[in-house]
Amino acid sequence: MCVVGYGSFVGPDDYELMQSELDRLVAQSRVVVFMKGNRKFPICGLSSGLCYMLRQCNLEFSTVDLLTKPGLSLFMRTMHEPISAPYLYAGGKFIGGYETVRTMFDSGLLGSILH
Repeated sequence: MCVVGYGSFVGPDDYELMQSELDRLVAQSRVVVFMKGNRKFPICGLSSGLCYMLRQCNLEFSTVDLLTKPGLSLFMRTMHEPISAPYLYAGGKFIGGYETVRTMFDSGLLGSILH
């Protein structure tokens, strides 16, 4: 798989490197949000909203700032197209983007699904 965009290139070697980096980051915490900014200083409204929903459900989570990891950001955009950041992972699996999490939150299922 090769992807070109935003002045970056993700080739076959980069793909394996980025997948390894993603696996490593996801393994570090039960719930991980890949976002613009971090949990204390989200840079966009969707990232802020997703962190708010997780806090409302009393969920512990870590964040990864995709603005500091452009290669990983490009890789994740290609993996989850058409969904854009933020991306929620729990238990090592991709849960969804903002809209999916919002639906789970509004239905009252977010906390039970991620605990």
